[in-house]
Amino acid sequence: RVEGSDQLMWTKEFSKESPSFYAYPSANSLVLFWPARSKAISSLMNDDAAAAAQLGHYKGKEGVNFVQLLDLDSGKARATLCVDTGKESFQIVDAVAAGDRLVLSDDKDRQQIYTSHGDFKGTVTGRHPVVSARSNLMAAETERGEVAVYDLTTVQQLAVYDFNSRVAF
Repeated sequence: RVEGSDQLMWTKEFSKESPSFYAYPSANSLVLFWPARSKAISSLMNDDAAAAAQLGHYKGKEGVNFVQLLDLDSGKARATLCVDTGKESFQIVDAVAAGDRLVLSDDKDRQQIYTSHGDFKGTVTGRHPVVSARSNLMAAETERGEVAVYDLTTVQQLAVYDFNSRVAF
């Protein structure tokens, strides 16, 4: 709904199962997740050859998530991809799509970076990521409470900022 009114912006119906989702308004992104072995994805594979081809790369579906990236303001699909959690050796706890990158936060305080085509670019340690689609940069809090800044194209650390007290961002 449009903020401050009853006007509906867009809708999307999920007839089989509702996905897990993460919204990131400042990057205009909505990330939807389903376990690949869910009824919704089994049904989708019957109707969508591209989705079936993406999932066909995985021998088993245990720990594989089917991910859709949408524009938050329009509901338009930006990309679909599959993410393998190594038979659920980690859990996804947050996600943001910015530009052509998807940043997944896991329960091991890692940020895993993918292209919108599903290509894995790299992993960095940190939590509470903040992503700028315009500059293609990400800031994340390190274990020591510093703020590390990364280039999302190269997944290279550009700077580390250390403050006298914990940073809130």
